[in-house]
Formats: sequence, structure tokens, C-alpha cells
Amino acid sequence: MRSPKETYAPVVYIKVDGKRLPDELAERVLGLEFEDDAEKLPKLTVRFNNADLEITDHPLFAMGKKVQAQWGYIDGELSEPVTCTVKAIRGFKVRELVAYGEGHKLADKAKSRVWKNLKYSDIARQIAQEHNLKPVVEDTKIAHEQVAQTNQTDLNFLKELAEKINFQCYEENGELHFHSKRLDAKPTLAFAYYNGEYGNLVNFEPVEKTLSEPNEVAVSGVDPMEKKPFIAKANDSNVERDAVAEGTYLYDGASGSETFKPGETGKKVASTARTPSEAKQQADAGFKKAEEETVEASIETVGEPRLRAKQVVTLYGLGKRYSGNWYVKNVRHVVGQGYRCFATLERNATGDPKAAGAKETGAKVNADKASLESERKVVYQYSGETGSEQRVTAP
Repeated sequence: MRSPKETYAPVVYIKVDGKRLPDELAERVLGLEFEDDAEKLPKLTVRFNNADLEITDHPLFAMGKKVQAQWGYIDGELSEPVTCTVKAIRGFKVRELVAYGEGHKLADKAKSRVWKNLKYSDIARQIAQEHNLKPVVEDTKIAHEQVAQTNQTDLNFLKELAEKINFQCYEENGELHFHSKRLDAKPTLAFAYYNGEYGNLVNFEPVEKTLSEPNEVAVSGVDPMEKKPFIAKANDSNVERDAVAEGTYLYDGASGSETFKPGETGKKVASTARTPSEAKQQADAGFKKAEEETVEASIETVGEPRLRAKQVVTLYGLGKRYSGNWYVKNVRHVVGQGYRCFATLERNATGDPKAAGAKETGAKVNADKASLESERKVVYQYSGETGSEQRVTAP
């Protein structure tokens, strides 16, 4: 059978402005969707039955209301509470509250200002303080002579800075995060493709993009004082980074053989970098981003309340090519009569690094794996000795 959770009835708990829904609304809840994305504001949609038009003018359907939601299973396994602010109300016979995460405060007003002699991380900390958010910020090390924020909201401005150095920028639980992806985080969830006996991974659709990714990124610039050009290069041997997978295959398009062949030329990028150190920072970011997105996969799982974006998960039952750790880019929880999760994953590599034709990455690989349990029986676990997954059927 698939995961026993597939037979469980999902539950949804809603509060508005800190108070439980009145009975006349609670009994009308048809379901919810929660979208968690590494690059967008969290989005919560709650649907209500209004076929009799009795709640069209209900006072709780109002802009700016704080909606808190939890969902999961009646056995007590629930999601963490999610609090969002209503920004849209839509529908008629089915009324929908559409709410966004508290990071929307960073996107309420466009500003124009110039930041001088500060690191990107310094700017992020100052903006966090302006919005009464706790800064969770990684040092970006390089101070910039000036950085212009031109008619941009603080959120869009910070995301623009983050993209330049392959950082993430998001608000979560009263914290402003500005740092690299946590690819070294210990995976706490595991999913297995249905094997005839058990499985909580309903569908898996991978897309490999190895042919289009560069083996080296070069960023060029011109020194504004000396008027001399410079170039910085980033490749597997000179970029310190974390990764979730060990080996990769690149296809030879002419022969169709699975052999690794480095590209003859790398990606070259002209930039506004004013110093070689700025150019190297941008080159490293471009290389890491390209590597991290080598393989993507769309998955559908039996509803898992703990699944969130920006975490590392372990997949089993997909062969050596696709089993192992993956990074979650986004996830959508859909709760109604049933409960499913739809997610996009990414990783830097496919395959077994010990296989013929495989390339071993120079990155620091996350060797931790999450075990998969079913009804208190471990179904899959990762063996550090053999470097492969093992099926275990405990009594």
C-alpha cells in the first residue's frame, strides 16, 4: 500500500485576528492551499462555501485581517502555524481569502536612496532594523563604494542584491533572512517512490539541464580609476561551496554516450563590478547557481505537513541516478477532501560518483540522509559504509 496517511482525513484549523472561526464559517471551509517558495512571499488561500450567499457580507471577509492556519491529520501531526495578511478577497459562490506572509511589509513602499561604503549584508541588517525584524544575515565580506536603491521596495531591492551573489532573501517568523542556501542542513524528511508495498512519493518528473550549464563562469569589469580591464573566473576547483549530491553525468550529444566532457568555453558575463574582488564574488555566484540547478524535479507526495521550501529532503526508490538528497525550491500544500503536496526540487548532480563516466564535484557534499519510517518501521535508510540506500523491514 501507499503511505497510511493517504487514508487519513485531513484537518484544517483557522484563526482570524487571533480568534477561532465562528461556527457558521468553520463549517463552510472547503479547504486551503499554502504556497511556500524560496523566491516569493508565502501565499495562503482559504476557500469557503457560499452557495447560499449567506456569508457574502460577513465582517471577517476584510482586507488586512490576520489569518493563522494549521493543517495536517487528526492524529495530531500538524504543520507549524502560518500567519498571513489578507491582501485579496475573491469569488462568489466559493469565497476565497488570499493572504501573504509578513514579508509584504517590506514591499509596501518604493524608495530611492544611495547606500555608501557598505557590504550587502550591512544593508540587509539596516533594513531589517527599519522593519523591526530580527536579521539572520551572512557576512558578504566586500564593501561597495555605493549601491543605489532606485524607486524600489526594500524587498525587491534586497532580492536584487541577493541575486547578484546567489543569496536568498525572505522573511520568516519575524526574521529577515539574507544568506546562501542552507545546502548543508540535515535532512529531516524522506520520501520513497511507491514500490508495490509502500510509498509516499506519488509522482516524480526530473529534468536534466547539464548540457546548458557552464563548467566555468568569467566576469569582466573595468577599474574606474586606472581604466584597466580585469576578469575573474569561477570553476569547480576554486569555488568553496556546499552541495547535496556527489556525481553528475553530461551527455555527449553526438555519440549519445554518458561520459563527462567539460565544455570548451565557459559562460562570460560583463558586469558593473568596480574591483576584481567584486567580479570574483559575482563569478562565484554565477557558477554556484548554475551548478545548483543542474537537475530539477517536480514531485507529488502524500500530504506531509512538515514539508517546506528551503529545506533538504532525501528521496529513495529512484535508482542511483535520482535517489539521495534534494533541495526544495517551492512547495504547494493542497488540502480539501484529501491532502497532497506538489513541490519543485533541485540538485547539483545526478548519478553515482563511482560509476563510469561520472564526475566528482569539488563541493562539500551533504552526506546526511533522512530515514523513512512507516508505522514505526524503518522502510529505507542510508548506509554510510556502502554509500547506498538500504531497505529495512523491522518487526
